[in-house]
Amino acid sequence: MILVFIAVMAMFTAFVMILFGKFGNFPGDQPSASNVKLVFSRTSFWIMIALLAFGISGHVGIYTMIPLYLISEQGMDAELANTLVGLSQVSTFFMSFVGGWITDRLGEKHTIVLFLLITGFIMVSLGILSGIWLKIVLFLEPAAAVCFLPAAFAALSRIVQPNIRSLATSWAMPIAFIIGGGLFPTALGYMGEDYSFGLGISIMGILIMLGSSLVIFLKLLDQLEEGC
Repeated sequence: MILVFIAVMAMFTAFVMILFGKFGNFPGDQPSASNVKLVFSRTSFWIMIALLAFGISGHVGIYTMIPLYLISEQGMDAELANTLVGLSQVSTFFMSFVGGWITDRLGEKHTIVLFLLITGFIMVSLGILSGIWLKIVLFLEPAAAVCFLPAAFAALSRIVQPNIRSLATSWAMPIAFIIGGGLFPTALGYMGEDYSFGLGISIMGILIMLGSSLVIFLKLLDQLEEGC
């Protein structure tokens, strides 16, 4: 029933967006050698992949491993761990709107830095705390991590002109997801097997905080040629 509800809401959202959405009504350019070169030659494209990878690892990547961490190292009952992890994700629906609101006021770059730093700090805390404090940061982590996404997608849309925006997005997201949602959980699994899940989570938190400095080199276009 939950899956049916999600499917219905997805279709309803698409229908509402078609009727009331305000966005460019023009086709994007098709993939070609020249377009590949144009997108891949932009340093900001690769910086956005790195930033998205950090953001995804702080949300999807950590989510896949948290139950195992809570059960194997924190000694939680499996039912309690799964319940806490599930409930902690509820805030992401509301916080995504908060992330968009903050992006409108601070701008893409400042918002990306802010929430990567917050997410990284919370992940460090998640790896070293226990008891009630662990449960608190467990709820704070996804709420902070999801606020990164509105700013990241807004920035991704401004690294190239609108006619190749769809190409940049379709190439950047899979690469970033493989890193943040695939390689990170794998590395964390090896850390948990050989050393400690908590140590791996804390190290990743530090890397996310350090990775936020890449925003300094990110160049966003101010003049967008709509429908070019």
